[in-house]
Amino acid sequence: MRFQLNDIVIKSPGVQLREKIIDKYGSIRNFADEIGLYETSITQYLSSKKLGSSTFKIRTMNAFHQDFNDLYKTDEEQIRYFTDLVSWYIHEYVFIEDVEILERLKMLSLEKKLYEDYAIICRAYAHYYFNQERRSRAKAYIEVALNSVQDRDNLDRIGLYIGDRIMIEGPEMTKMEFRKAVEEFYEALKHVSGPLTTGHMHMKLGMTYFELEQYEESRKMFKVVLNYHKDSESRSFTYMWLGDVEKKLANMDKALEYYREAEKLLNYDDKMVYYVYDEYALYYLKKGDLSKAEHFIDKIFDDKKWRISSHKHMKLKTFIEIKLLNNKENEIADMVNRLLDEIEEGYIYTRHHLAVIGEELGRASLSSQIIKRLVFDIAKFYKKSNLPNEESALVKQLIGSITLNDHYEY
Repeated sequence: MRFQLNDIVIKSPGVQLREKIIDKYGSIRNFADEIGLYETSITQYLSSKKLGSSTFKIRTMNAFHQDFNDLYKTDEEQIRYFTDLVSWYIHEYVFIEDVEILERLKMLSLEKKLYEDYAIICRAYAHYYFNQERRSRAKAYIEVALNSVQDRDNLDRIGLYIGDRIMIEGPEMTKMEFRKAVEEFYEALKHVSGPLTTGHMHMKLGMTYFELEQYEESRKMFKVVLNYHKDSESRSFTYMWLGDVEKKLANMDKALEYYREAEKLLNYDDKMVYYVYDEYALYYLKKGDLSKAEHFIDKIFDDKKWRISSHKHMKLKTFIEIKLLNNKENEIADMVNRLLDEIEEGYIYTRHHLAVIGEELGRASLSSQIIKRLVFDIAKFYKKSNLPNEESALVKQLIGSITLNDHYEY
């Protein structure tokens, strides 16, 4: 569940009660008839801090079959509702504008001195910046999150943050710092009771080992995750990582087995399956079977509802490589235009994809005709659009990368 900024509103008890009444009875008048009180009296009660007389409260309790105090949330409970859901759906906050949501929740948590909620939002900030490869900002926020909960009793939450910290900071640590971080990781793990947190922590350490090119250690961690995460989505994600490990170890057939295991666990309409299709395309590309490679990459890009920029991936690189080998340059140009059309939707991964395209097209053996089309299309888009500074610079850089192509005729 992804909130919009105007969803983050702290409602008074009276407002919450009014919404419940209207939701169940259609209007205050209908509710007044139901409980035998005047409509004007109920309206007045809902506007007062004390929420009316004992008669109103008793009759309202009877109407809803709930304790009166359970009919509304305190300010603190409302903030926890928001922060918990942001934490649970942390990977859906992938729009540039989402920083405004995080900022509002951060300020609300601080105003109420809800430091655990503040830590939850700082962790969300850490993921938000980590996904943009802005590690220094991600590091700062995960450290604040940890410092905000260190003296508290929620040991599983501390373990969760320690797992995130090693993922964010581990690859940039010295060997001594990393050794110390791993020791702290296992010390925290001793006090964690929840299987989901235990699995999460091993997942993050596995991802860290992968980035450090310690693939055997990475494999061990991902296999441990399977002992704790039993839901299909988490297991499919873990199988994908195991496939990536085997691919790095040049065990291509074993990697393919893991990707197939991942696919079995995904629903046909789950976009995560596109990661599997990309791996199938790369597998057959390596085998020299261009027909099958193109079949799987097309299964991804033929979905016009799928947003290229909605996740961070390297599928564009695979797409360009296969289409060039199959002499389908115009499909590459069509895909570039599709990505340009997504820029104004505000995904945080747009910059990553523009950089990938610039790098791939800058070194590809493109015909002069397609280079001219690309330059014309991108320049036309640039002139009519109103882009933020960073995106504007990347689009200009993209034009530069293409015009510097060795095959471009000046």
